[in-house]
Amino acid sequence: MMKKLHLSVAVAYGTVFLLLLATAFAAQPTVISLQGKLTNSSTGALITSANVFVNISSFEGQTVWNETFVNGVSNGFFDLLLGTNADNPLNLTFDKDYNISISAGSTVAQIGGTYRFRSGVGQISPSNLSSGNFSAPGNFSFGGSMFIDKTSNRVGIGTAAPTTALDVAGTVTATAFSGDGSGLTGINTFNNENISLFLGVPNSSIIRTENASTFVRTGDGYALPNFTSNLNSVNNSISLWNISGTSMVQRLLSLSVGIGTNAPTKALSVNGTLAALTVDPSAKDPTINTTSGKNITISSSDGSIIFQLG
Repeated sequence: MMKKLHLSVAVAYGTVFLLLLATAFAAQPTVISLQGKLTNSSTGALITSANVFVNISSFEGQTVWNETFVNGVSNGFFDLLLGTNADNPLNLTFDKDYNISISAGSTVAQIGGTYRFRSGVGQISPSNLSSGNFSAPGNFSFGGSMFIDKTSNRVGIGTAAPTTALDVAGTVTATAFSGDGSGLTGINTFNNENISLFLGVPNSSIIRTENASTFVRTGDGYALPNFTSNLNSVNNSISLWNISGTSMVQRLLSLSVGIGTNAPTKALSVNGTLAALTVDPSAKDPTINTTSGKNITISSSDGSIIFQLG
């Protein structure tokens, strides 16, 4: 909202032609542009230099802001911006009546009387923003649902206190993400909802974790994987662990498989009891070898020896 007051006042100090432009942005702090011309009432000569003191009070007369502008008058004119001093911001309630008075000179003589103006209602016409940039000395807040922190270069959606470059309080829907994600530190969830990661480009990782204790849920169960990052490296392996941290199956690059042991020494090493064993001799005659000099014993479930070699 903008108000213009053209005044010609004869006072003891001089004749003043005053143009008052009061402009209030939609967001605080308020900025007021104040311009005027100061001449000597007796001679008509311009007052070349003088200090200017501006006081703004509420409709009830209580001072809400004031400031002295040293050498504010230059060659008979003053052009001041009120409220741009970061140490003395001008905060006005929108759509309220205020009084402004201007004094000048070393004796701080008031120029004319006290003038009333109304602060802007905080509305912006989109038709005036068809080109160029919109700027203000403070931050931007849009309906309480979007906030731009100009000082920290942060944007908040659904929050007025963003703590990162983009802080979203809610659900994000996107058709694509740009970049290789190399700067990401992780994807976290703090509830029981599922997280799905889809393969977007050939040979890209679907799930990647560097924490061996991270659970991966498949269906209604859980797995505790211990996958190395590169199976082509020397001594790398793939292991499956149960919930207690015991190795169930491990495969080394030598193609040895261990069941119940994480150090298989043969193509298949089993540490435990086989509930059933069937040997199919159709492809090749089955051979059972012992290299440790131990006996080979086949016994029943009650311990009775059925067959023994050695």
